Amino acid sequence: MALLLATATLIPLAGLIMVMMDNQSLMWLMAVGFFLGLLLLVGGAFLADKAARQ
Repeated sequence: MALLLATATLIPLAGLIMVMMDNQSLMWLMAVGFFLGLLLLVGGAFLADKAARQ
């Protein structure tokens, strides 16, 4: 669970660094990484909530 949260926060962070570097070729990668990280975060929170309710 902690690993999932760490991954979910690292992906958008890496994307943010890429944007700061202003590399246009990596722009799409940042967008995909950000949404993927967001999806992982939401999914992780949902699974944790589901496990807590049982």
